[in-house]
Order: sequence, then C-alpha cells, then structure tokens
Amino acid sequence: MLDVLARPASEFGGKLKIAPLPQHFAEWTEEQKKVGFQQLAQRCGLMVALEHDNPAARILPPSMTNLEESELGMSVCIAAKMPDDWPDRKKYLDDAQRLIVKARSFGRMLQLPAHLAEN
Repeated sequence: MLDVLARPASEFGGKLKIAPLPQHFAEWTEEQKKVGFQQLAQRCGLMVALEHDNPAARILPPSMTNLEESELGMSVCIAAKMPDDWPDRKKYLDDAQRLIVKARSFGRMLQLPAHLAEN
C-alpha cells in the first residue's frame, strides 16, 4: 500500500482544482503554496481513509494505533506528491521512517518506497 500512496502527483489521477503546479516548489506562487498543498493533502487524506475501510489491508501491525497508520500514510503520500525541493519534505519522510522503524520492531517488514528513500 505504501507504493500506491507514494505515487508522484503526475500519476495521481484526476486534476487539481487549480492550474497544474510547477515542478519545483520554489516556482510556486503564494496561492499555489496554500491551495496546492491543501488539495494534495485532501487527496492523500481520502486515499488513507479509503484504505482504512478495509481492516485486512492494514499497513502497520495490530500493536500500533490507527493514528500511527494514518500518520504513516499521510507522510508518505504528501512527501511523494510535493516537489523534491519542498522545505517540509524531509520532515514528512523522517516521520514516515520513524513509524516504519517502529513497525519493524514488531516484526512488520516495511520500507519506504525506493524513489522516496533515495531523497
């Protein structure tokens, strides 16, 4: 499931309500920074919520909370959708990695999708 959540925005499907966003965050206007992030986060939230409708598809072990599962999904999804030069990208990837390490301590073999781990 992390691979699905980690699909880049260009493969995300559907159109954002605003014009296509520049590839580099540094080129985004103030309006794009506000509205673009909100729309991408809403889409990620919808994807994570839909995944939670299927308890058999849990990413994390039962000993971890639903909140941690949502945080992992959102961290991976948002980091994948936002440009590589987005200032908060490392924070989101670090949050995801922290939860992955915790899941591994409970025996769940997870890893960041390869294209995210490289950054």
